[in-house]
Amino acid sequence: MGMSLALASALQSVAISWINTKAAPFGSMIAQRDFELLDQTFFRALRQAVAVCGAGALGVWLLLFYLNWEGVRFAHRVLDPLPLALLFVGAMLNIVVNAEAVYLRAHKQEKFLLNSVLGAILMGLSTYFLGKHYGAMGMVTGSLAVGLFMGLPLGTYMFLKYRRLWHAA
Repeated sequence: MGMSLALASALQSVAISWINTKAAPFGSMIAQRDFELLDQTFFRALRQAVAVCGAGALGVWLLLFYLNWEGVRFAHRVLDPLPLALLFVGAMLNIVVNAEAVYLRAHKQEKFLLNSVLGAILMGLSTYFLGKHYGAMGMVTGSLAVGLFMGLPLGTYMFLKYRRLWHAA
């Protein structure tokens, strides 16, 4: 599980850099009230970040699937193909939520506190209970479910709500 988490984290770190490098320019665009350019830049960077994460995840997954098929010992240091795929899908969801948070934080306000606290609590509970009964597959399924049914919807709701409020002002 540790190697798999490290791979997913590395993919996320590389992909989110497409967003993080634009945080300062986002602030400048907000100060100039150029919301059209802000949105163009943000959504282009978001598409690029998700594409980079997806392409990287697919490449790593295919390589590890092949190594597993061939019986290479290294492949047994990561999760089996299905839980690894679920972990990578969760990483792609995290890219979207993290990007939304960067966009909102560029407005010099923190609107993701509830999302972060609630996500941490649900993630901890799902990891404990599902991991206890279903092992790694339960943990990655729980993580994906928290991201899919709480993190992404709540994060997107907050993103759309405050984006609409701030741009209308």
